[in-house]
Amino acid sequence: MAKEKLTILLPTGHLPLGLMEAARQLAAVHSLRVYLTNRQNLRLIDIPGHAYEEVRQELAKAGARFQEPGLFPLPTVCVGKPDCRHGLFDTEAVSTEIMRQFDGCFPSGSRLKIAVSGCCRCCSGAKLADIGVMGTRDGCDVFAGGKGGAAPIVGCRVARGVALGEVIRIIEDLVAFHQHKGVPGQRIAELMDDPEFPLSAC
Repeated sequence: MAKEKLTILLPTGHLPLGLMEAARQLAAVHSLRVYLTNRQNLRLIDIPGHAYEEVRQELAKAGARFQEPGLFPLPTVCVGKPDCRHGLFDTEAVSTEIMRQFDGCFPSGSRLKIAVSGCCRCCSGAKLADIGVMGTRDGCDVFAGGKGGAAPIVGCRVARGVALGEVIRIIEDLVAFHQHKGVPGQRIAELMDDPEFPLSAC
């Protein structure tokens, strides 16, 4: 029988102890492999087909939320302020606000990556995400059109030194444009030259 996998979403990369223990027990019982993804989520691999629903239900009881189509992407974040001496703002708070504003329906097949970095070191890859937020001493810089992979693209800065409220508005404009103009699987990097792109480099 084919093996299955489950990806558990971990907002801001935090793994609650109860969920960690539930995953550990299930991995031990069913000989599962546990993988920490580069998007800061937890993936259980090699789930026997007959045990899939049991594993999913037990994880759900422990508070797990699973990756599936139609969910707004969780931002990837660095540890930020106050836990990093270089951090210029609270990355967890910014990520939480982004999810509060945008969590909900998201078109199936859409590809969008968001990253939040607490300083110009960009440990979370803010400049290589579709939408990146980077902390500066004057506020937040916002980047658009970044992309990793075999041919990485550094995003274009579209806002400089703005407050969180303005960051949310800019993300709203970018997401709306991406959903209106994009096709399944398309990244913002492929739309940067569109004459209707809502923002300019700065």
